[in-house]
Amino acid sequence: MSKRSKKQKNRSRKEPRPQLPAPQLPTTKTWKWLSWLSPKSGILTGFALLLAIVTFYYTFSSKLEVGTDASLNPNDPFATPFVVKNHSLLSVGSLKQSCFLNFVLGAHGGVARNFTTRWDDLPIPNLEPLEETTFGCAYPFIFLGPISYADIQVCISYRPALVPLRQEKRTRFITVRGKDGILRWVKIALSASVPFPVRN
Repeated sequence: MSKRSKKQKNRSRKEPRPQLPAPQLPTTKTWKWLSWLSPKSGILTGFALLLAIVTFYYTFSSKLEVGTDASLNPNDPFATPFVVKNHSLLSVGSLKQSCFLNFVLGAHGGVARNFTTRWDDLPIPNLEPLEETTFGCAYPFIFLGPISYADIQVCISYRPALVPLRQEKRTRFITVRGKDGILRWVKIALSASVPFPVRN
């Protein structure tokens, strides 16, 4: 063997072999992202998502309020206009109204019970946020004469902006005669227990 070949072998033995880079461990940021995959963090994420959905619903859900306007006839509460106002952040459309007569007592003792008037379109079928409109509640029992007491539900049917299905808002009113002798509507809870007045 020649001296040159021996020198080449000796050099190859002395030269260090290239080393592979050591694997890098995940950084702190990577561990933070991976921690979201743990069961405990999954529960927290689900709870946060549910809270966001509930907050979105209550923020953008329809909020209609039904009240009364000034009395136009002191002896006829059904002559008083009702007012519906949109307190939502979005508009509501296709508004219709109807009145359910729980109990109506005439001054001469006549009684009307459990009667629903037909559904009629409101003067303004669409209400923008904070917009309002008035409407009347039809009363077909004129033959009962002057009214001494009434218990009714005003029903508003509408379509919310984000929900394709119709929804309904019911508000209950009863008549109360003031010191001035005027019959006025007073809003009460739907489930309130109010004894009907005794017929004369």
